Amino acid sequence: MFFYIIGFIFVWGGFATLMKGNNAGYLVLIVGIGFFFLGYILKKKIRENKAVISSRSSDTGSEGEDSEGTITFKAVGSTFDCKYSDRYERQDVLRRSGVNDTFHLQEYEWEGKPAFALISDTLNADFGVVPAKLVRKVKEIYDHYTVIGRITKINMIDKRDDTVYYCEVCLEYYEKDPE
Repeated sequence: MFFYIIGFIFVWGGFATLMKGNNAGYLVLIVGIGFFFLGYILKKKIRENKAVISSRSSDTGSEGEDSEGTITFKAVGSTFDCKYSDRYERQDVLRRSGVNDTFHLQEYEWEGKPAFALISDTLNADFGVVPAKLVRKVKEIYDHYTVIGRITKINMIDKRDDTVYYCEVCLEYYEKDPE
C-alpha cells in the first residue's frame, strides 16, 4: 500500500508539472509508475508466500495413534518480546519456523498466576504463550502427561509496512513413562 501511495503522489506531481509546461514531469511520471509496479510486485510475492504456507499447513498429519488427546489453539503474544531468548524476537522465531515444527512448554508465573510459554525446539526461543482461558486445562495436562507441541498453521497479516506472523498450534499429550 505504501508504494501505491508514493506512486500516486509522483504521478499526480508529474501531471501537475507537465501542465505547467515543464518536461521534467515525464521523469516524475516514470518514477511514479515505477513505484506502482514495485508495489504490485511486492504484493504478488507476499501472496505467493501465503499460498506456500497455507499449502504446507494442509499437510499436518493426524493425531498420534497412542496419544491420550490433543488441544488445538491459536498462540497469543506473538508480537511481544521473547521472554526466554535475547537472541530472537518472537516474530523472528515464527518467520523462521514452519508447519509441523515442534515445541515444548515452559511453565512460569505471570501476575501471580500460572502461564505457559511456547518454546521452539529448533531455535530454543519462545514464539508465543498459551491463551489465558486454556491455562488451567493445559496445566492439568502438563502435570499428568507428556506433552509434545507442534505448529499446525502459520498466518501472515500485512499491517501497514510490516508483515505480522501468527500461528495455530496443537498439543498432543501421552501417558507419562513410569520412572
